[in-house]
Amino acid sequence: MKRFLPRVIGWCLLFLMCAALLSQLTLHPEEGNSPLREYYAVADKTDVVFLGASQVFCGVSPTELYEEYGISSFDMANGNQYMSMDYFLIREILRVSSPSLIVLDVSTVNRAPESSDWSHRQYLATMKFSPLWWEAYQATRVEGETALSYLFPVLRYHDRWNEMSWHSTPSWQGSRPAGQMLYGRIVPQAETTEYPFVDDGQTTTVEESHLKWLKKIIELCQAEEQPLLLVKVPGKAEGWSAQVANTVLQVCESYGEPLLDLDRRLEEVGVDMQLHTLDGSAHLNMYGAQALSRWLGGYLRQNYEIPDRRGQQEYEQLWQPILKSYHALWDQQEAQPQGM
Repeated sequence: MKRFLPRVIGWCLLFLMCAALLSQLTLHPEEGNSPLREYYAVADKTDVVFLGASQVFCGVSPTELYEEYGISSFDMANGNQYMSMDYFLIREILRVSSPSLIVLDVSTVNRAPESSDWSHRQYLATMKFSPLWWEAYQATRVEGETALSYLFPVLRYHDRWNEMSWHSTPSWQGSRPAGQMLYGRIVPQAETTEYPFVDDGQTTTVEESHLKWLKKIIELCQAEEQPLLLVKVPGKAEGWSAQVANTVLQVCESYGEPLLDLDRRLEEVGVDMQLHTLDGSAHLNMYGAQALSRWLGGYLRQNYEIPDRRGQQEYEQLWQPILKSYHALWDQQEAQPQGM
């Protein structure tokens, strides 16, 4: 029996290696492109981390923050990134790094409850396996899915054999500078679009599960003594209204945390919804992201102790390729504007 044991172990390891390789080939690119994959490599050189959904990866530019203020930041946002995912991402961030500030956008707090596992897979597919990974899986899994299908997506995407190629593997190296996505399309807001919302001073009920996770995020950061800034990035978000904003503000104030509601400060921020939106009101284009980020950098510099990393060799080595990629993408989008 003893002489067969090494062979059994060897075959098991070979099977796992093959399963991991096939999983990368069959994984849908949209589900494996979490910026968390890139964050691990720069975690020790990131002072500010941004979290949220598509409003954030369209609206916040870490490159502008570095060029204008020397703030070394990373945009951890992804499409349909719910509060539950933000909670576990913050825990993972704190597990591997110690940022000076975490900035969380609250635009998704009143969306409909999660109904699919697509968004969950974006971060579970790239989070390093650990007890925290298992906890995140248990808390956000969709009924009918198994842990093995998360760890080895080939078990779920076995029907993609005809699409398999090295080019189908998830990769956005260089296409999202420090996590940002650049879109140059300009679609002015229509006159009939209700945004920004008129504030009548009232509050309303907010989707219970998302609000629960928001509270857990605040409590986590306070327990860990981790500085947290809650923001609402400009744009008309699903389920958002002035009444929702007032409710979220009350929750934040009850914890002694600020809420920077930028919907109500568009003129001050310099965002013009006739020029700075790529889809009519929901997402900022790269010009809006530039304006917002330059304003936000000044706000962060004034209100938080965040070092200026410009001129420091290790940070310059990190940021020079990002700057080059950013400006190349900017020129490309100016020449051929695109949107989501």
